[in-house]
Amino acid sequence: DIRVRKAFAHAIDRKGLADIVWYGLANVAESCVPSFQKQFFKPDLPQYEFSPEKAEQLLDEAGLKRGPDGVRLRINHITEVSYGQVYQRAAEYMQQQLKRVGIEIELVNLELAAMIRRVFGEYDFDTFSQWYSAYPDPQIGVTRRFWTKNIKPGTPSSNDSGYSNPEMDRIIEGIQQEGDVEKRKQYIWQMQELVQTDVASINLLELKFFGFYSKKLQGLRKGPMLFYSSLADAWLEK
Repeated sequence: DIRVRKAFAHAIDRKGLADIVWYGLANVAESCVPSFQKQFFKPDLPQYEFSPEKAEQLLDEAGLKRGPDGVRLRINHITEVSYGQVYQRAAEYMQQQLKRVGIEIELVNLELAAMIRRVFGEYDFDTFSQWYSAYPDPQIGVTRRFWTKNIKPGTPSSNDSGYSNPEMDRIIEGIQQEGDVEKRKQYIWQMQELVQTDVASINLLELKFFGFYSKKLQGLRKGPMLFYSSLADAWLEK
């Protein structure tokens, strides 16, 4: 029910998530495509401001009334914690906020292998949060989350939610096949618009990755993978 998905989006204070949980090392995401990909990012997309009142209204409209104990819905939430405890704290933060609107969440914190098996292998979860990389082009990092043909049980980083929309498939296949740069950009903009209006997922944050290294170390991040490039071309300046 799209009203429930929108309610979740309104119930989560993403600015607080960025400032409190991530200590400011994140920005609120406005799209599935990160804003630093300026050639692809579409501005002025529909957004879901933090509003517990709107969340409650949408949940009422969806027929999820509060019970005698104040709970509307009980679900689980899978969090992968191998990358650090901050992901667990983020889940706890969202758990507290969703409880305010009557959604009771059981947190399930898993290490990487267990998460991959349960989420991408067994599809045994209600909700799930994890970071993912957009990479240099949305066709590499973003479309995998929303394409019907990428529903591949047992394949990590595939379409684990099972989201399937013929219109989205048409758009994604346009991104893959269109050779004209400007026409392809229009497909990428259409994808972002549909992700936001259909609430295919809730894009929470853009994380700020950083690294420290000696200025003597040269040749880093020269390829298109940037942060994910290997050290094959790196060298030390004497």
